[in-house]
Amino acid sequence: MRKYILLFVAALFLLIPFSPAAHAELNVNWVESGSVDVGDKLATFTIPDQLMYLNKEDTLKLQQEIGDTPTELEIGSIFPQNEDESWLVVVEYEDVGYITDEEKNDIDADAILDSYKEGTEENNKGRAPEDQLHVVGWDVPPFYDQPTHTLHWSMIGEDNSKNQLINYKAQMLTREGYVSFTLVTDPANLAKDKQVLMDKIIPNFTIKEGKRYEDFDESTDKVAEYGLTGLVLGGLFKWLTGRNKKNKLQEQQQENQNPQDPPPPASVG
Repeated sequence: MRKYILLFVAALFLLIPFSPAAHAELNVNWVESGSVDVGDKLATFTIPDQLMYLNKEDTLKLQQEIGDTPTELEIGSIFPQNEDESWLVVVEYEDVGYITDEEKNDIDADAILDSYKEGTEENNKGRAPEDQLHVVGWDVPPFYDQPTHTLHWSMIGEDNSKNQLINYKAQMLTREGYVSFTLVTDPANLAKDKQVLMDKIIPNFTIKEGKRYEDFDESTDKVAEYGLTGLVLGGLFKWLTGRNKKNKLQEQQQENQNPQDPPPPASVG
């Protein structure tokens, strides 16, 4: 498959070397064609040519195998079949309730960016310089695609060594929450790999009847406590807490490590 996988955990950018040959004993089912059910009767995904899919259980198994910490919201993941490509899309689902899209024409990208910067710098006060992250600005400011009920945005960050970090989010609204597609790739390949997400993955991901955004019943269904702005701002909490969770995991691995063991994989962020 591929020599290295950029694995995204809780909106945190990490670079973790992963060799499938070294994990040949891992029993996961790579699905390379056909249609698969995703989530609990939530959606179907028709796998495009040259892509492959892991279900929820195998996604969690793969993350744990390479020493990552799942968010427990994962419902699947998508990869290229081409060994020369090194990107992935993690698919998550959160049933927070129906998120109104009334803000679709009034998303204040500047205010959201200021909140991200302020929150990140406040969090940096409790970190060593080498562990700090800084928000640079938008790669893609938040915008809402009405036909697919999907919110898109992409934030640029950097560490203290000026290594650039980018995540791309597409959050598809449903009757009871939202599906999150997180594209993890090298910044140099972001534009090309984003087209795969936009042209091949999202159009082939279909929310089932009864779970669709337009199936909302205001007389019976739960409504989320926030709208589109809150959905973007929620990424800040996941970024910061995800980073702390990963740091704690690495500290625990180091404490339990035998002197003859090789050091654990280093992360970018």
